[in-house]
Amino acid sequence: MFTSLSGFDFWQPNIALPYVALEDNIGVGECWEFTGAHGYLAVHLPEPIVISQFSLDHVAPDIISEMSAQRAPRDVILWGLLDEAHTLALHNVTGFRSPFYFSNTGLLPTAFNPTDKFVEISSMKYNLGALDFRQYESTFLNVSVQTIVLEILSNFGAPTTCLYFLGIYS
Repeated sequence: MFTSLSGFDFWQPNIALPYVALEDNIGVGECWEFTGAHGYLAVHLPEPIVISQFSLDHVAPDIISEMSAQRAPRDVILWGLLDEAHTLALHNVTGFRSPFYFSNTGLLPTAFNPTDKFVEISSMKYNLGALDFRQYESTFLNVSVQTIVLEILSNFGAPTTCLYFLGIYS
């Protein structure tokens, strides 16, 4: 019997799927939690946009346990899938990633081609102690994207990572 998909155990109660991180609800425990400190969240937007900022949020560390605070993402990169015209126009840009880079199985969803290119839109280090909403500027402007991947590279030392909210702004 099939009981897991992408690291999720469907027999485990109260499992939260990745879409929870796209809902603007920052309640304690209302997060997408995954095993380890490295993971990906891919989002296909309704239409192509030029991303000016993105935001991450986590429950304030003063209202949760130290272990829960350590589950916050620490270092992240936001990637955007370039369309064919932008890929050709930006051929001299370095730092492209193939969609295979984000695949744990070596297989691609049917929506992707092996020749597709993702470019780094922004990278940041999450400030767990900040008291305000955390927004980060895009470092790759004037290129519209419709598919993005948030790559979480590390957390603050916990065995699992919790992503509470990812916001994308044009």
